[in-house]
Amino acid sequence: MTKYTDSVFKFYNEQDERKFSDYYIANSLLMVIRSFNLIGERIRVSNINPEFKEMFAGKLQTFYLCKLKESLFKLTDLFNRDDALNDNYTSEIRNFYIEHKSKN
Repeated sequence: MTKYTDSVFKFYNEQDERKFSDYYIANSLLMVIRSFNLIGERIRVSNINPEFKEMFAGKLQTFYLCKLKESLFKLTDLFNRDDALNDNYTSEIRNFYIEHKSKN
């Protein structure tokens, strides 16, 4: 995902009239975000030992920090600078990033 977000900065043209949801990767990115949220919710409602819950939640947070944080920062920065990209996809991505940014 980091390679993709780097390429967005390299090749994105502000004259392009497409919304972010028009790009192929947008659906893949939403799938990752929604899966991340689903796993987090499943951990929260599970009836496993609290120590295991904490361990799994910590592992999920580490995944966010290592694999998602930098890429989402780059994308949300781009979304904030170019209103033409904004759509429901960018809102969901931005909200996810803001929610997890406040946890760190």
